[in-house]
Amino acid sequence: ELLRLAIANLLDNAIKYIPVGSVIDMALREGDDGCILSIQDNGPGITADDLPHIFDPFYRVTGNSTSGAGLGLAIVKWACDLQHIRIIAAPGPGGRGVSFALHFPSHEVSA
Repeated sequence: ELLRLAIANLLDNAIKYIPVGSVIDMALREGDDGCILSIQDNGPGITADDLPHIFDPFYRVTGNSTSGAGLGLAIVKWACDLQHIRIIAAPGPGGRGVSFALHFPSHEVSA
């Protein structure tokens, strides 16, 4: 349920903040140390000044006119932390949009 909540919030944010005609890509791939779920859009993105603070409760990105309390990404971070999922936010390719990567650790099962 926490994973569903995190993904739903990330997708909701992407839909809310990108202009009409933009694209949201979601992919799951296997990495060396587990699986990585990426969600990336090609919207206006997040400035370098704002990026370190986006997971802080009540933080609103500079110049944001969309309604909200600034809790969505804080909830995502909380849900990921509880599940030992590392989340990283970065500018999208070419500086457009934003990219979120959720790193799921691999779990080895011993006999």
